[in-house]
Amino acid sequence: MAGKAKRSGGENSKFTKENYEQMKNYLMAGLSLRDACTMVGLAYSTWNGYEQKDPSLRRKRKQWQGMLKARAKMNIAEHIYGNKKKNIKPSAGYSKAYLDSLSDQEYKNAQNAVARATARKINAETKRLEIETQLANMNLTDLRQQIDDANNAKQKNVDDLASAIGKGMEGLFGGDDEIET
Repeated sequence: MAGKAKRSGGENSKFTKENYEQMKNYLMAGLSLRDACTMVGLAYSTWNGYEQKDPSLRRKRKQWQGMLKARAKMNIAEHIYGNKKKNIKPSAGYSKAYLDSLSDQEYKNAQNAVARATARKINAETKRLEIETQLANMNLTDLRQQIDDANNAKQKNVDDLASAIGKGMEGLFGGDDEIET
């Protein structure tokens, strides 16, 4: 893990055993990676570079970050079950607090599930309305075309009738001859 790495700005940074132990302690205490890097004096990007060079470091960091939560769960379990070696008696109060926290989490999960389902329903309804609007617009366009076609056909019929009447009148009176009175 020890070595030199270039920092932005051209400064040299050594990742020492001491830095390693400090990062481990800060991450196990629950600090975020950024905060732990700040406390140790390493740039966040420098730490990421170390992890890229040594993938096992990333796995260790993930383990360290999960240890606080795991230890807390073990402490709670110890107080729920009791520990004769440490003279800890089973506690109904810890049991109740644990069950309450589980219940709260289940409630939050249910709320999130309902919110996601509602969002999906709204999205589906929005898509349905968009499709119906497109269909209505298409039907309106088709209806306008049919009206235009009917008006054109009506006008053609009127024109044909006028032409036929004109031709009939010509035949009746003999064309362009003037009528004698």
